[in-house]
Amino acid sequence: MAVEAGFSGGGGVFDTPLPAVPWTDPRDACGQECEAGLVAWQARLVHDEWRRACWMLETARARADTVERWPEPDPRVIAACLGWSVAMAASRLETASGALQRLPRLGEAMREGRLEQAKVEPPRSVVRL
Repeated sequence: MAVEAGFSGGGGVFDTPLPAVPWTDPRDACGQECEAGLVAWQARLVHDEWRRACWMLETARARADTVERWPEPDPRVIAACLGWSVAMAASRLETASGALQRLPRLGEAMREGRLEQAKVEPPRSVVRL
């Protein structure tokens, strides 16, 4: 089974090698390769959700022409960038804030590809920024 090679740059958290994933057609793989490929893709997608959460949180707090950040994220920025409703952006930002700031072990588990975003999300009735 052919897999994508991970990559690494410097020493930052975004330089962590991405989980390797198969690029072959699963219809040509035997059973155990299908299972291994599915698990690899799941870990990669969860890691990518973590990366997007990091970008969303920083984008919602960013200020033009500077690296300074607003103290509170603004979901309207994310809604405008991605074409989402403000409610959807607020919900996703709440999840990102929870996983990356309030409960960083959850964010670490997402970064490692072990915990998917749906398991990090707060109950639907509780959305606050």
